[in-house]
Amino acid sequence: MIDCTSLLCLTLTSVHIKRRVRSIGEQTLNVKYQLRETSEITSVMLQCGVISLLTKLCAMFIAWTVVYHIFSEKYAFTIAAGGYLLLETVNCFTCCWALLLNHRGLRRHVMRLIGRDIPISPNSNLSDSSVRDLYFNDLHKAWN
Repeated sequence: MIDCTSLLCLTLTSVHIKRRVRSIGEQTLNVKYQLRETSEITSVMLQCGVISLLTKLCAMFIAWTVVYHIFSEKYAFTIAAGGYLLLETVNCFTCCWALLLNHRGLRRHVMRLIGRDIPISPNSNLSDSSVRDLYFNDLHKAWN
């Protein structure tokens, strides 16, 4: 139940942030950065939440195999405990992997740590020139 509630909150937050990003207008560069970062991390957390919910449902199914005596009682606990441990390990690995691959800033830091430098994604919403223009426009407004 808690996982479903968390997914609902993340979904609502994601929808709200996407609406705010569309209506940015004449906000400061700091606000634009914060909204973009919030949108990105919420999207990644939503993916991790779905992955986690699915693996927990599979683990719950394994636990019910013990309750309904699907396997021989001699091996049921060992199979259920091993399956649960395996699924939770896969859950942790998959969520960490999704976070590191789908969050631009974390991905860049991880690639630097392992000695590979990656170019900035061409899919990014703002090009270098538009970020520069936004920055200098905000700076010009602050000075005048």
